[in-house]
Amino acid sequence: DEGTGQTAYDYTSSNNGTLGSSGSADSADPVWTSSGRVGGALQFDGSNDYTVTKIHDLIDYFFEQ
Repeated sequence: DEGTGQTAYDYTSSNNGTLGSSGSADSADPVWTSSGRVGGALQFDGSNDYTVTKIHDLIDYFFEQ
């Protein structure tokens, strides 16, 4: 729902995602769009766009369940 910036915030936990390969805008960044299902969303081009998150927190969550 941010709509701008280099971080996609996870409001249910602390697994925020960084857009692309760095904290600065580059060609690997998805694009913010207002066409999300509920508010804003990220649009990926299917070529080189991605986000990075702290996977160790996600692994800890699944193994603790």
